Amino acid sequence: MGRPMVFCLDHTNGFFATFFIMCNAYIASKKMGSPFYITHSHWSYAYDQGWHDYFVTLRPPPLLPRLYNPIKVGCDLARFYKPDFPLAEYITCIRELFVLKPDLRRRVDALVATMPPDYIAVFVRRGDKLNEEAHYISFADIVRLIPHSNTSTFFIQTDDYGVVEEAARTLPLARIVCTVPSTKRGSFHGTRRSPRQIREETEEMLVGLSVCLRSSSCWSDATSNVGRFLKLANPGVHIYPEDFTVNPSYVMCPAWAIKDPNV
Repeated sequence: MGRPMVFCLDHTNGFFATFFIMCNAYIASKKMGSPFYITHSHWSYAYDQGWHDYFVTLRPPPLLPRLYNPIKVGCDLARFYKPDFPLAEYITCIRELFVLKPDLRRRVDALVATMPPDYIAVFVRRGDKLNEEAHYISFADIVRLIPHSNTSTFFIQTDDYGVVEEAARTLPLARIVCTVPSTKRGSFHGTRRSPRQIREETEEMLVGLSVCLRSSSCWSDATSNVGRFLKLANPGVHIYPEDFTVNPSYVMCPAWAIKDPNV
């Protein structure tokens, strides 16, 4: 058995950038035959127990007996600029690690039950991504790519309630469902939040994304870590403005990209 590995969640990156970095460490630990543990220090999304505030997977380091000479890994994104693993291994990680707590799964079930089986899910990332990483795409331009009727049910997952308002203007006869609060607008990263706010916002995100993954017609970008997570978690997710199929043998950390330029 290899040396135990301890991954520490911290505040340096967003939720899914950190998740993909953790996947790198998790994959490496499996290849080394090392036990894998998770802890946290000032993690931006923790309100009590860190990872286990939301998920049932992974173990914290034991208090007794103490781990001997563990490998300690942090959330250093630059370390993974030259990745070591194909996307297929990250897909396996998502299935093994992204398992919500029962109360959150019940919330997903309850929300899905309020909509018809053919509901359409659309993820739109705005906020800080528009500052430097992504181009603005209007909801009207997105919906032109999606087969739908005037009265379809749309589930909108976003970090900006303005997208929900766009959807309502673009689809006046459609049913629009969302979980994002109307106060969530623009780039809010860096804002100080109470533990209660952290919990509410993170649970809203995780529940909403899980609802997206349950849709038979889910549409997302691939410029954000969230969008790339959706595509890897469900290969049936469509990418706008131009769809593509993930090449599972492509070697790349999803924190950077998932589209193979040679395909």
